[in-house]
Amino acid sequence: MRIRMGRLVASAVVVGAVVSGCGSGPSQVDSAVILGQDSISLTQMQDQLRTALGRTDMVQRITQQGGTTEQISRDVVTAAVMHQLLERAARTEGITVTEAQVAAETTALGGTEAVLGRTLFDEENLHDAVWDRLAATELGRKYADRLSVTVDVALTTTQAEAGAKARTVAAGGPAAEAVFDDRNTAARNQVLRVGQDPTLGATAAFGTPTGQVVAFEPSPGQAVWAVMRVTQRSTDAPPSEPSVVSSTDSDSLAAIGQRLVQPLSDQLAVAVNPRYGVWDPVQMRVVAPEERGGVLLPVQTGRG
Repeated sequence: MRIRMGRLVASAVVVGAVVSGCGSGPSQVDSAVILGQDSISLTQMQDQLRTALGRTDMVQRITQQGGTTEQISRDVVTAAVMHQLLERAARTEGITVTEAQVAAETTALGGTEAVLGRTLFDEENLHDAVWDRLAATELGRKYADRLSVTVDVALTTTQAEAGAKARTVAAGGPAAEAVFDDRNTAARNQVLRVGQDPTLGATAAFGTPTGQVVAFEPSPGQAVWAVMRVTQRSTDAPPSEPSVVSSTDSDSLAAIGQRLVQPLSDQLAVAVNPRYGVWDPVQMRVVAPEERGGVLLPVQTGRG
C-alpha cells in the first residue's frame, strides 16, 4: 500500500520573547505560554500583539481577505512558541545562525524596510523571523536524508472517524489491531522516508514519537484522514540515495525543520493561556479549541 502525503502548509508571524521560570515552575495566571520550566509572559505577549495589531494597514488587508484579528493573535503566539522551540533545538543540535547570515537573508528578501512594509513585523521581530527560518532550514538539512518512520496506518474520510479510531488504537488490545485489518484502507509496517516525497517531512507522520498514535489530514481539503501508530521513528537511518537534501528547496527544508521540534513540544507540554486558544501538536500551532486539526495520543498498552 503506497501512501503519498500532500504538503502541510504552515506559516506564522514570527516574533518571540522568553522569560525563564523558577522554583516549581511558571504560573498560567501571568503566562501567555508555558514551556516546561520556561514561560512567555502575558505582558510581553501583549506588547507583541499590540505591535502586530497596530499595523492597521496590514490588519485591514488581512481581514479583507477573510482573516480575523483573533487569527492574527494566534499566529503571533504560535510564532513565539516556535521561536522558543527552535532556539532550544538549535542549541541541542549545535546549529549556529550568525548575524551575517541573518543580514544576508534579510537582504535577499528585499531588505529590512521593504519587508517591514509588507508584514506585521517590527525590526526586532523581523530579525527573529529570519533567524527562525534559517535555523529551521538547517535543522531540516541535517536530518531530511536520515528521517525514517515505521507506521501502521488506516485511512478514513472524516475527522470524527479518524479521531475515534485513534482513541481505539491508543487503548490497545484486539480492537486496536482490528483498525489495521482492512487491506483496502489499512496497512502495517509501512516505512516512510522523506525521499519518497519531501513534503512528507512536514507532516505529523514524521513528528510523532514512537509509541504514539496520531490522526491527521495529510492533504487538507482532500477528505482523507490518516490514523498512524508509530512503531519506530529514527533520525539516524542510512542516508537516502540519492540525497533528498540536494534536490529540496529551502522552504521545504524549513518545514521539515519545524516539524522536527514536535517531540520537543510534547516533552515540554506546551500550554497556552486560554485567552489565546490551545496548542495543537498536530498542526504545530495555536488554534481555537474547535479548530483542532487531529488527535495525538500515547498508546496505553502493547500491540497484542
